[in-house]
Amino acid sequence: MKVYWVRDPAELAHRAAAQLAAKLAGRERLVVAVPSGRTPLGLYAELRAAHAAGRLDTGPLRLFALDEYLGFGRDDPESFAAYFRRELEVPLALGPGQLRVLDGTAADPAADIRDHEAAIEALGGLDLAILGIGSNGHVAFNEPGSDWHGRGRTVELAPATVAALAGFFRGRSAPTRGVTMGLALLRRAQSVLLLVEGASKAAALNRLLSGAESTDWPVTAFADHPDLVVIATPELKDRP
Repeated sequence: MKVYWVRDPAELAHRAAAQLAAKLAGRERLVVAVPSGRTPLGLYAELRAAHAAGRLDTGPLRLFALDEYLGFGRDDPESFAAYFRRELEVPLALGPGQLRVLDGTAADPAADIRDHEAAIEALGGLDLAILGIGSNGHVAFNEPGSDWHGRGRTVELAPATVAALAGFFRGRSAPTRGVTMGLALLRRAQSVLLLVEGASKAAALNRLLSGAESTDWPVTAFADHPDLVVIATPELKDRP
């Protein structure tokens, strides 16, 4: 495990973009699991700027969304599908097949996530999983108690996750269910890049850094990963 403590979110984004660029260099294809939410926004802005300046060839990228809210269709502006369209697909001029998202309104969401993971497996698995964590240690929507050998599935979101989401949904209730890649697939990624920002993540990050593995803290499933890079902002350092 390599841990980089950065000055601020801007440095986190810059270093994360450099990590991705290094993985991309010389590759004909790079299969990447990508997160939504607030933390990776700076990274995605860095990628857009590099692409606009001609410094980033996005052709080799094959991006796969980590998760989605159940009941949120791809055209819903608050869906993760719409998020990725805004942040990555359109500004990076990604072509057909370069970004695969989940459909929260699929007739059979469980089948949709199985197909999603099968598409990754057909490409040889994940070269890189870019992850964030929740205050309770969740990764994607793998909440505390998730099976580390589990596959993609629909899930009930933990109360802490629902509470954290509430501020993002105005005029509608925060989602309480989701669909997610499983920890089994993510743990098999060749490389894992974990982005951590905000004091509320301190307990989860410290559990990972301690090496104390526990299904109560899903992020600790990556404690023994052979190529794990953690980039964290300074308010997390040495916090209990």
